[in-house]
Amino acid sequence: MREIPPALASRFDSTLVATGIAENHRPYFRRWLRFYLDFCQKYQQDSACRSSLTAFDAKLQDKGQQPWKRQQAQQAVALYLTLLTNKDQPHTATETPHHTDAAAIDTTARPTNGWSTVLGQLAID
Repeated sequence: MREIPPALASRFDSTLVATGIAENHRPYFRRWLRFYLDFCQKYQQDSACRSSLTAFDAKLQDKGQQPWKRQQAQQAVALYLTLLTNKDQPHTATETPHHTDAAAIDTTARPTNGWSTVLGQLAID
């Protein structure tokens, strides 16, 4: 599995801090981003396209991932997509994200809300 490019990893880490993702959850969010990028490369999906998230979730479900893990994976990908949306705006640990989707994400370890809530936040067409 490929590593996340250093510049992206740095911005993603800053976003995790800025959005209040607990420190002990951050390695899992990084892992989900790696899995997503790997999935997109393997299955020729556009990692910047929100519809790839649906295909990624279907793959996780096919592999028997627990719903809370799928939710956490979706949260990680949502933060990544937010980075792409705001690519010209650098994030630091003290900044508030400029995109409301990232700020609205529930960052608990085992979310109780379903995919429909988060997918609605992403405004998938």
